[in-house]
Amino acid sequence: MQNKEIHFIKTISLLEALQVDKNIIIDNIPKSGIEDVLKMAMGQKEIGKKLTKDNLKRLNEILAIEKEKFLLRDNEIELKEIQKKEISYYESRKVLLNQNFTDLINMEFVLSPLVNTYESDWEWIVRPALHELFEINIKDILNTDAKDYYFLFQRSCIYDDLLDTNLLEFPLNGYQYFFLRFFELPQTLTESIDRFHSEFEYKSQKEKQQLIGFTQAIIRDLIFRMLIVPHNG
Repeated sequence: MQNKEIHFIKTISLLEALQVDKNIIIDNIPKSGIEDVLKMAMGQKEIGKKLTKDNLKRLNEILAIEKEKFLLRDNEIELKEIQKKEISYYESRKVLLNQNFTDLINMEFVLSPLVNTYESDWEWIVRPALHELFEINIKDILNTDAKDYYFLFQRSCIYDDLLDTNLLEFPLNGYQYFFLRFFELPQTLTESIDRFHSEFEYKSQKEKQQLIGFTQAIIRDLIFRMLIVPHNG
């Protein structure tokens, strides 16, 4: 499989499902902007007839996602810097997860510089994809309306030569995405928890305690996965 087909496998799957000649679009990636590529494609009569408004949105979205992932790849020098960061984060994580949560609430955390979060209208990232190819069910994409989906790309110090990338991808639920967006700017856990809890109404002390436990579980998971890290730590 050619590198271009590896990097744009979901775009290609969508084009094939729509019975559109993939080469018209793929041959112009990544050297052209997405809008230019789509205009070029729509200029072809046989393509213009097949791409409905919604399917054009789908194509535009997955093309943008896969091009973003393609451009985020790191070179050899950057991989060494990532390795240094990961070692530091691993050591920090050991200490943090052995502490009581109450000891962490006044610490400042921030979104890891190795992580980028995204929203999409269709569920292109359906399960964690580590160093493997994972083809989605295009029929599900074509048969669902636009909704809110969330995912992230995480840069790794391990470069997979077969897939030609060092990026991992993970789906997120709405709560995880909510917190990760909070931590785009450094803030204490207390600040983020207060903002999160302000979105809820609880009718009893029991519901409040359940919400607190739920929130702590989310944050501990984000720390464990090194998606948030101590600020200046």
